[in-house]
Amino acid sequence: MPVLILLHQAQQEHDETKEMFDILNDQLISELPQLLELRVPYFDPSFEAMIRMQYKFAEEGYEKLSGVQRYIYLQTTQCCHLIRIY
Repeated sequence: MPVLILLHQAQQEHDETKEMFDILNDQLISELPQLLELRVPYFDPSFEAMIRMQYKFAEEGYEKLSGVQRYIYLQTTQCCHLIRIY
């Protein structure tokens, strides 16, 4: 007899748990597409801003590196020119 009581309790717990699962599952099925649609307006401008910052950083770095390269080139050619004179 105790086995039948335990079986009945387990069946009740299963039914309650399945009902809670079905409610949460239906809620997720309805809300997840909305959540995914909301992420696009939020993330697109953020990614665009990040790409613009990376572009600006690379552009400024390239300009400064070009200046350093010109300076080094001029210093090197002047040194080589002085060595040839002597």
